Amino acid sequence: MTNRSAPPSSVIPVLRYSDIVAVASWLKTAFGFRERLRVGGNHRIQMHASDGHIILHQAEVEPARSVSIMVRTDRIDELFANAVAHGAVALRDPQTHMYGERQCTLQDPFGQVWDFTQTIEDIDPSSWGGEAIELERIP
Repeated sequence: MTNRSAPPSSVIPVLRYSDIVAVASWLKTAFGFRERLRVGGNHRIQMHASDGHIILHQAEVEPARSVSIMVRTDRIDELFANAVAHGAVALRDPQTHMYGERQCTLQDPFGQVWDFTQTIEDIDPSSWGGEAIELERIP
C-alpha cells in the first residue's frame, strides 16, 4: 500500500535542524534536492534526495556529527562544485575508488555531513578485498 503523505523509500533519514526552511532552501540550491511535502506549517519538510528521500524536522538541536547521509548522484563533480560555491565545506574532494565509486564528503553550513557517491564502474568486490555476502536486493 502507498500513502502520498509518506515518502516511498524503505529507509528515510530524519535530520533535525533549528531552521528547516533555511536548510531546505540551501539543499535545493546547493545539492539539487526537491521539496516533496511540508507538514504542520514548517514542523517537517519531506525532500526528494536523488531517488531517495529525507525528512527535515524542526528541533533545537545540533546535527549529529557521528552520522553522515550518503546520496547517490550521476553528476558528482558538478554537485560538488555547486555545493562549495554555495557555502558547503569540502571535507573530501571527489575521488575515484578501486571499488568503482567516485565519492566526496561535504558539510552543509548548518553542520550536517553529507557523502555523495557516483557509480562509474561495476567492480567485483573480491578484486579489491570485499567479501560478498548478499548482494541482491530482497523485495
